[in-house]
Amino acid sequence: MTIAARTTGTVVPLVHPAHRPPALPSATRSARLHAWSESWADEPLPHLPDLPPDLAAALPEAIGQARRDLAPGDPGEILAALTTLASRRGFDLPDGLALELDIEVMAGWPRFSKTASSVELHCLPS
Repeated sequence: MTIAARTTGTVVPLVHPAHRPPALPSATRSARLHAWSESWADEPLPHLPDLPPDLAAALPEAIGQARRDLAPGDPGEILAALTTLASRRGFDLPDGLALELDIEVMAGWPRFSKTASSVELHCLPS
């Protein structure tokens, strides 16, 4: 079979769109920033490339989100969560100073109330 015989037929040319697709949402930029950071995390500083401009633009938003996520918890919310958990499961809360110290430690954890409200406690007995 010759080349001419194999190429006979209709050829549809590839047409590129005249407009660019819309920009992806900022969540994608944040995910790309995390991936870029993790991929270069073990490299020595002199070998790091310049941060791509679109990722540099996403950096302030990513830093703000990290600061919000790592903000310490509110002791009042922690007390309410522990009280609710204890009443639902029939646990006794520690008395006085022990409870205050537990709450102080938990308040130092990042966003305890967000974590506690999103975790299902399957490991506790019913």
